[in-house]
Amino acid sequence: MKKILVTLLILGLIGVLSYLIWNQNINKREGQNNIGDKEEDLEKENIETKTIFPIAVGYEAKLLDLKSSSLSSIPGNPEAEVVFGESVDGKWIIVSEGKREVAPGPSPDFFLSGWNLYRINKETGEKLPIVTDKNVIVAVRSPKEDLIVYVTHTHGLWLVNLDGTNKRQVIQDNIVIAGNILWGKRTGEPFIFWSFDGKKIAFSTFPKDYKGGDLWETQGVELYLLKQNEFKILGEDIYNVFNVWGWYDDDNILVNIAQPFIYDPKKGEVLRSESTGFHILNLEGKCEFFGPGYSGSTDDALIKNNKVYVLIPEQKRKSNDPFNPDFNVSWQNLQIVIYNNIKEWDEPKTLVENLLDGYYTRFTPDGRIIYENREGRLVIINLDGSNPIVLPEDIKLPIYFAV
Repeated sequence: MKKILVTLLILGLIGVLSYLIWNQNINKREGQNNIGDKEEDLEKENIETKTIFPIAVGYEAKLLDLKSSSLSSIPGNPEAEVVFGESVDGKWIIVSEGKREVAPGPSPDFFLSGWNLYRINKETGEKLPIVTDKNVIVAVRSPKEDLIVYVTHTHGLWLVNLDGTNKRQVIQDNIVIAGNILWGKRTGEPFIFWSFDGKKIAFSTFPKDYKGGDLWETQGVELYLLKQNEFKILGEDIYNVFNVWGWYDDDNILVNIAQPFIYDPKKGEVLRSESTGFHILNLEGKCEFFGPGYSGSTDDALIKNNKVYVLIPEQKRKSNDPFNPDFNVSWQNLQIVIYNNIKEWDEPKTLVENLLDGYYTRFTPDGRIIYENREGRLVIINLDGSNPIVLPEDIKLPIYFAV
């Protein structure tokens, strides 16, 4: 009997020890999983809350820290009129160098030259050439690799690697509209966009019979397919597609159509009209109404999680009577419109009031809003207008956030 009790006791102790060891291993594995989850969450958080961006300030490349609202110089103080992007590993920034030559007034020769393109090491200041033929107007890096698409002053489209190798023209001259950085505004925004998968590039095109005049006169949207090394025009019979605003997803492009119509050049007549406003254009050229546009200019658009956020100015006047002296005294409010999906959008919401006419505003790369207040200071706010951050006085326009 005694031996049986001892045996049971030993078996019980073995069972308890086994359970403790098993439970410890489980807790360890759970802890490792939790650490992995935390690291994954932290990685997502870092992606969503990135706050250090390269910018050009006074023709000098600098790093802007939105958390501390401070600037730091890159060694060597490299010159840069515009910062066009960063390398995939974040070690290099892509900048313009030199001064563009601009002809007086819109014409096919509106830009007589462009910039050179360089890459600069953010830690050492080392500056290496990418494109040096003084031909670059805008440049955007692929979201998947260190491949750069750029538009020339002759309105052609080129590809080049970050190290300057394999430079090649993929769209002939006199076709590509690059955006308002061409127009010479205080800020540059390339109206050429990579798809999220890095396999396609979309941009607006000039009409086939374009002979100068209105630089915004457009005809359709062009699509370049990298893998196939081919391009096609989507909806080429739709005139006055103001510009491409970005990719809604990998198979659909967001465009803004102003004064649109389908025109038959042989008959010399309008066949039908389309609704003005934002449209979704698929890869086959089918155009579907997405939501209304608004009078005046549309400042910028942000596409995130199948929602579209649009910044628009609302003009206010002291008087509605054109014969009243106060009629020409006006100011603007910064508004945001949210398109939840096709044919479902919110009413415009005012974020900031009483701004000067022609104020600057854009979305930042991390999904916030930057605007110019009445004192000429740049301010960062959240999408709902909260948490304003006034940037230092030495950060002045022009400013361009690389995408």
